[in-house]
Amino acid sequence: MANYRARLRRGALPALAIVLLSVVTIVTVWQIRVSHAAEPQAQQHLPSPLPPAPAQSALTIGSGSNAIVCPTGSMPTVILTAATFDPRPANGSDFLPGTYHVSLSGNVANDTTAAITVESLTTEVDGQPWAAAVSGPWKLGAGEMAPVTAEGTYVVADGPQRPAFGVDLDWQWRDVTLIPCGNARLISDD
Repeated sequence: MANYRARLRRGALPALAIVLLSVVTIVTVWQIRVSHAAEPQAQQHLPSPLPPAPAQSALTIGSGSNAIVCPTGSMPTVILTAATFDPRPANGSDFLPGTYHVSLSGNVANDTTAAITVESLTTEVDGQPWAAAVSGPWKLGAGEMAPVTAEGTYVVADGPQRPAFGVDLDWQWRDVTLIPCGNARLISDD
């Protein structure tokens, strides 16, 4: 029996070596696969299943040497990105009776192909004028945006209320020859 055990041990060593080598190989292959899976893959750009959007054509007013090619793009607008209220509204949005200090901030965006002049920036609450101090740009080039802020006091007589605050933009084309274009062919984001 002693010889059998000795042979078993001698035969077990090569088998054990094979098993260990197999385990090391499996772990190495698994690590390589995991590391390749973690690498960012090149994005595949697939064709859209939707038909292409129609090209936005410019409006031409007049003809010959008096022709005016009107700007294109999105209607200039104010985009509010933050609002703070002191004191904070109950439940995050319920304005209980009291006086609130309101600060609004965002950007005036001119996503058109021509420069504009800002004629006025006015504030409103629930579609009604609201007397707040507004500061913002007076002119913007094509494709530009600039910061706008509004600060004021809002009084709630009875509540709770959930008022909607806003800043309205009144603008005109900076190039006076474009004034006849108005906002024709501009995309409205409303």
